[in-house]
This record gives sequence, structure tokens and C-alpha cells, in this order.
Amino acid sequence: MKTNCQQCGKEFDSQRSNVLSGRTKYCSRECSAEGRKRRVTKYCQECGLSFEVVVSHSNQKYCSTECAYAVKSRAFRKESVPWYKGGPVEVVCHTCGKIFEVNIARKETAKYCSRECHNLSQRGVSNSIPTMKDCEICGSSFRVIPSRYHLVKYCSMSCYGKARSLNYSGKNCPAWRGGVTEEMRLLRGGSDYVEWRDAVYRRDYWTCQCCGEKPKSIVAHHIFPFADFPDLRYEVWNGITLCRSCHAKEHQEQRYAAQYGTA
Repeated sequence: MKTNCQQCGKEFDSQRSNVLSGRTKYCSRECSAEGRKRRVTKYCQECGLSFEVVVSHSNQKYCSTECAYAVKSRAFRKESVPWYKGGPVEVVCHTCGKIFEVNIARKETAKYCSRECHNLSQRGVSNSIPTMKDCEICGSSFRVIPSRYHLVKYCSMSCYGKARSLNYSGKNCPAWRGGVTEEMRLLRGGSDYVEWRDAVYRRDYWTCQCCGEKPKSIVAHHIFPFADFPDLRYEVWNGITLCRSCHAKEHQEQRYAAQYGTA
């Protein structure tokens, strides 16, 4: 499609889409460079003074940033801004009780008038937030910083341990299995178990039958599990001496086989 160069007036061919969209204005790079240097005169919409700008900035409305800011300051006054919710509001400092102003967006979250009051509150110095609390186990009063007032329940680790014993032991424990632990502990601590273990150690010469090492710490492992085969618990042939590392690997393989059906 034919069009005329805006710099020299020469007629030239260009793509129809570029001509219609206004992207093609010059016939050559030289005309484009000269055309971009051409300046036009505009009048400031704020102060009325004339000023010159290059052709590419012909949409500029103001002669300076001061005039542009002056127009924006009138157009975006507090009352005319859509998201304006009112001016600053007054809140009371939680530490010293002083009244101070904050943005309305911080009305619910602002607590302290200064960094000093914030630091004092973290050390337990506050006029509005309680800093003394009663231990839920022993009932004694203890000091707690305000930010942890609703989290801390016990005055010491001793009371915390007692609470754990009360709330997470026996039937209250999520891992409770009906009280079988005490039974297993008695069986494994009995004389029959000790004699079976020593017999397995003597037969294997206190040597790991998996890796061949003779470590200081060894274990008498049941080939057929202790819990699943009660009739074979004290059979010497059902035991094998393993080191701690090989014993852990053996149980890992058993769990894998039980879960996926293969070792």
C-alpha cells in the first residue's frame, strides 16, 4: 500500500497493516532520524506557557513535573479518591497509655506508640495486657511476655513434663495399643529370655552373622518374630546374633516385605 513520508513527502510502498495502524511514517532510516528530531510547540494545560517537545511526545500536556503534580494533587484529594476511608484515627498505647494517631487501616493492629514501648512490652512491662499467669499443674503464678500469654500454660519444664505424662500416657496416648507394652517388657526381661539370648550369643561366638564383625554391642534377633510366634520365642535355633546396624537393616527389610509383599 502506498503512503507519503511525513518528513520528505515522498511516496513509498509499505504493508497495509502498518499504514493503517500508523506504525509506518517514514520512507527511510534517514527520514526517521530527522523526523524524530523535529519538535512541535505545545501549551501547558496548567500554567498556559508554551513549550517544545519532540514529535514522539506530542501527547504531553504539561510543561514540567510541578504542573503535572499540581493537577494530580487537585484531582486526587482525599475526599475524591475512591478508596479513601477517612483520616487518621486515635488509638491507645498498650504500654504507656498514650493516645497516638495511626492510619485507619492499622486501627486493629497498632498497639504501641513507639519502638521503646514495644520493647518494654516484650519484657513484660505493660499497662493493658496481663503479664502474670497461673500454672495449670502447680497453680503458682509466673510472668510471661504478652506475645506468648495465650500460648504458655506451665511455669517450668517440670510442670510441662507432668502435663505430658497426664495427657499423653496410657489410653490418652495416640499410639496406645491396649497395654501390650508392659507384657512385652516383662517377657523380654524374664530369666527365660536372658538364658535364650546368652545361648544364641555363645553359639555364634558373639559375632554378627551378617557382616562378620565382632562389635561391642550385639543383639539376639528372632528369625520368626517374637510377637507373632509365641511358641518359638525361646528356641535357640530361632535366634541369630546381629550387630546394631545389621539388626536395623533386617527389621527394615521385614517391614518392606510386609508392606509390599517382597524383600
